[in-house]
Amino acid sequence: MQIGEEDVSAEQSLNPQQFSIAELFWVSVAVAVVLAIATPFLRGLPQAVLNTVVFAAAIQSFAIIALASYISHRRKRMLETSGKRMLLGSSSESPSVKWAVFFSYFNVLFAVAMQLYISAGLVWALSGEEGDVLSTIVRIGIILSQTMGPMMFMTQSIRFLRWRIRSDAVEFFENGVAIFDFLTPWGKVELRPSEFYQNRVMVYYPEQQTSVMVWLENSETGRLLAFAAEKCRECKKQSVSVARP
Repeated sequence: MQIGEEDVSAEQSLNPQQFSIAELFWVSVAVAVVLAIATPFLRGLPQAVLNTVVFAAAIQSFAIIALASYISHRRKRMLETSGKRMLLGSSSESPSVKWAVFFSYFNVLFAVAMQLYISAGLVWALSGEEGDVLSTIVRIGIILSQTMGPMMFMTQSIRFLRWRIRSDAVEFFENGVAIFDFLTPWGKVELRPSEFYQNRVMVYYPEQQTSVMVWLENSETGRLLAFAAEKCRECKKQSVSVARP
């Protein structure tokens, strides 16, 4: 049983977004402006402080790459077992896609600014005119620990900019329900209609005894509930057949 054809934007969200030439141009311009402003300041720093700044920038760059790679790997693993996506909903009345894109870019810029602020403060507080290897390692370790907070803050924004999947998205696949790229099989989840709204359903997890109210983008509530009921019946039949000696 199929639920219906998705629109083009929803189908594209299954695959990574490709950077356009315009986006790469503006990123290059932003990097060039930052370097032009920072270069005179960096030249005036003592060597020990400059070394710490370079190490901090390298650590933060590595953290961004590692985080983006982890998010991509997790979603890829989920899509390998999820089957076709049937419907996309959200656990809240989210803003429009344009506003979501704006907020995502703002979150990334804010997180980067916070990293630079934290790193600069630690550099000036912990660095002196001279420093040995041990003190440098200690400074790098402190900067790295302070980097994790902004990095986790950027997770949802990176995920949205790459797949256009908001942090409150609830995805209904052939093989289960996914929230933030964690797939729950149909045998471990129940869908219940809302008592007051036709375009909402409640996703209930019996094992955890928790539930999530989902706003649907399309008026497909009835078909989704029928599809979920059919999948649950199939799961029960499979459980009975496995339980038989």
